[in-house]
Amino acid sequence: MQGRSISPLDDAADRGSNLTGANLSRYGDYNQRVVLQAIRAASPVTRAEIAARTGLTHQSIINITKRLIADGTVIEAGKTEGGRGQPAARMAINPNGAFALGLNIDRDHMTLLVMDLEGKVRSRIYTDKHFALPDDVVGFVVRSFDDLLQKRIMPKKRVIGLGIAMPEQLGGVEAPEKPGAYASWGEVDLAGLLSSALELPVFIENDAVSAAVGELQFGVGLHRPNFVYTLISAGLGCGLILRGQPYAGGLARA
Repeated sequence: MQGRSISPLDDAADRGSNLTGANLSRYGDYNQRVVLQAIRAASPVTRAEIAARTGLTHQSIINITKRLIADGTVIEAGKTEGGRGQPAARMAINPNGAFALGLNIDRDHMTLLVMDLEGKVRSRIYTDKHFALPDDVVGFVVRSFDDLLQKRIMPKKRVIGLGIAMPEQLGGVEAPEKPGAYASWGEVDLAGLLSSALELPVFIENDAVSAAVGELQFGVGLHRPNFVYTLISAGLGCGLILRGQPYAGGLARA
């Protein structure tokens, strides 16, 4: 069984309108992420609207959107109609501009999916597997990735990385019928193994926190910057989002 529960902590306005950039050159990469998220939150949107949402200058928005268009992550999606002066171009996310792999590992299953830049799932591969060992996971991911490329679900050059969502202390929690070899999860460098096998950046995060971040980017977080996400699967987890950011607490166990 797998489910979710989201509890809003306040009724703040659309999170897209609260994104704030910084008008300093050293914040270029950060500003680019802010602009990309502003476009995603309100696509299609004009440059003037992006500037109003982010607090960046109109010239900064012009420069950043030019780079995003050149990178293929943003496209022009028509122009405004009915206003005074020259019609303004509208910016929209290019769904094919980038793809990410997501891997969920739990004590009873493995799931690999492909998500496009717009946040839509292009493919999902699920398998029932109780107490999968690290070698099982690596084999499953490598085979699935090769199959996805052969089916042309996405071009490899547009895949930006793999994110892994898994429970903390996966091998250390007591569970009925758990094999002794399952303790190997406490010793393996799964990110390193998969990064070498796929030739991609790999990131690992707690499964409940990952679910909360996904909701922040593509769900309730677009409208409410504070909420609690409860994940119910083979175990029970909770992710906390405060002011539009995942909150870990002083001991990383908020």
